[in-house]
Amino acid sequence: MTPTPPERPGPFDDNFDEDDDDDESFLTEEQEEAIMVLLHARLEDGPATVDDILAAAQADGIVPRLDPDDPDSSNYLIDGEYLTEMIMDLLSWHDHVWFADGRIDRIARILDGKVFTYRITAAELAQCKLPLAADLCAIGAGLRLDHTPSEGGTTIRLDERDGVHGLAVPPHLLDGVAEGELVAIRYRGRDLELEVNPAPGPGTAELAAVLARLQPSLDAGRGDELTPHVMSALLAEQSLFSQPALPLSELLTGAGLVQDGAWFGPGDRIWSRFGFEPELLLRAASSYDLDSCCIEALRVVTTRWRAELLGMVDRAEAPALDTTIEALSHGEVAPALAEMLDTTEYHARFVTFAEGLLAAADESGTDVRPVGPHLLVAYLAEQDGDIERAERLYRDVLSAGGIAPAAVEGLAMIAFDRSDFPAANQLLRRIYEPTYSHVKMTERLAKALLGAGRNDRCPCGSGRKYKVCHSGRILVDPAKRVFVVMSKLANFAGSRPRRHDLAYASLMSGLKPDELLTNQLLFDSYLLDAITVDPFRAQRCSLLPDDEKAVLDVLVELPLRLLEIVALSPMVVQDLLTGERLGCEMSSGPVLLAIGQLGLARLLEGEMVGQFTVVPPHRRDPLLQVLSKGQPPLGELFTWFAQDEI
Repeated sequence: MTPTPPERPGPFDDNFDEDDDDDESFLTEEQEEAIMVLLHARLEDGPATVDDILAAAQADGIVPRLDPDDPDSSNYLIDGEYLTEMIMDLLSWHDHVWFADGRIDRIARILDGKVFTYRITAAELAQCKLPLAADLCAIGAGLRLDHTPSEGGTTIRLDERDGVHGLAVPPHLLDGVAEGELVAIRYRGRDLELEVNPAPGPGTAELAAVLARLQPSLDAGRGDELTPHVMSALLAEQSLFSQPALPLSELLTGAGLVQDGAWFGPGDRIWSRFGFEPELLLRAASSYDLDSCCIEALRVVTTRWRAELLGMVDRAEAPALDTTIEALSHGEVAPALAEMLDTTEYHARFVTFAEGLLAAADESGTDVRPVGPHLLVAYLAEQDGDIERAERLYRDVLSAGGIAPAAVEGLAMIAFDRSDFPAANQLLRRIYEPTYSHVKMTERLAKALLGAGRNDRCPCGSGRKYKVCHSGRILVDPAKRVFVVMSKLANFAGSRPRRHDLAYASLMSGLKPDELLTNQLLFDSYLLDAITVDPFRAQRCSLLPDDEKAVLDVLVELPLRLLEIVALSPMVVQDLLTGERLGCEMSSGPVLLAIGQLGLARLLEGEMVGQFTVVPPHRRDPLLQVLSKGQPPLGELFTWFAQDEI
């Protein structure tokens, strides 16, 4: 049954079908680079404007002057409006510059001497860590430049542990501070000054300046992030935040706004984060190929989520609890919702939301228990590494009757990571065709399993009979354990929740995702990097047999080597960094190997992990120089390939 959507638009309706096509640039790369050089030179003397840069670019001959008598010429496009768009695009990659309202300045100069207050909590006093959301958001914008205190300066520094940005404050600076008291942080470049119990002014001008910039979003019924508005207000008026004022969050909530982290929205309606949640909805709808009824159901649940998050469940537009549970049980709404909303920032609150829905569903008293809350909590349990609970919830869903593809696939992936490939294959065949990639993969991996007669010698090599050694237990052929472990890492990295991390890692280095997936060396490097291994260990490693855990520990420590082939049949390679000669078996894919060829590879006990990636001879010395300093960071390795340096 398709749930009835709210009569009023939900908070995730904005911009759902909006196109986001980029306009083509009418300047060459050389012109754009010259303008950026000119801009940074101009900023040495103080703030600049777009008009300043346009006049200077025309005076230096970088761009032509406008020719109003030649309407057919593209010169008319090189005006203030076009240059504004171009500079905004270029500056999006420059953390140290801020641009708003046609004005440009260095962030360090904008923030110099500015002070922001915060009301500290008991937990933050215990941790000696201040959050960089809302009240201190502008300090966070400045610390992106350089968060290493200068020698002899203060020791307040950026703390990014647990994925949460904050300011680590030496305990002695907080001596005598009580819960609920104000502290003030004044920005002095790399050195931050802390004042305890400042005497705050009313902050009337600060509130008016920030509120005026938030107003368009508020009028549209949306919330907006505070950081850009605070920075833009400071760029326009340098006198703001020169003296301690009341915390920004208190000023804004006092003006009738509702806070969600560093975001603020209207207090009279359920709102979403401007431009953020609609994008997530699009992504989830695309990932799960949701049709219109599923999208409407997803909107129902997200509206209830926002209502609970903002404390607005009593508002008329907030869906009722039973309506929300019904919508969550529609199609693949539960896994799509989890992918959409389970972020580091929201995880704890999202778990509470899901547990509340599960408790309500279990107490409903109906004969058929709704599957949506069970699937959602099972997914979140997997993310927290509680596989036993996830498995129990998936089985509860299936025991209720019918086929829930998300539950079947969840159980299949649990069996997969246990190396019970036949069971995984049997489950996957319930929901997929025999030609589906995961079905074929489990069939292939099942061939890596060993078995024997009860009275035969155990294939593990212990010398004991199979019936007293590994009978009834899963045993992977030792020669194929590396392949099995790498397959599990690849399956994890390619799962729906992780695909966007993979795409982001490649795009940030200038690679296309397909380039990463089709280059064995790069993909293996991604799989063995902490970006994949750390969450895999936290979430799935408890499922691996002990021998596979040991293999994983070895694999992540394997160095990337620059090798030269010195003999064929049998293959012998020389490590050009250590001089060591090694016999090995390796493949280069479609490339024919030859004596004298150079390549990058990882070796484990004479066998190659992945593929020998051929590199041209002129890259020999640069690569040796890099490898001599230790293993290159993942981003640096990706950038080499993106720039065609290997």
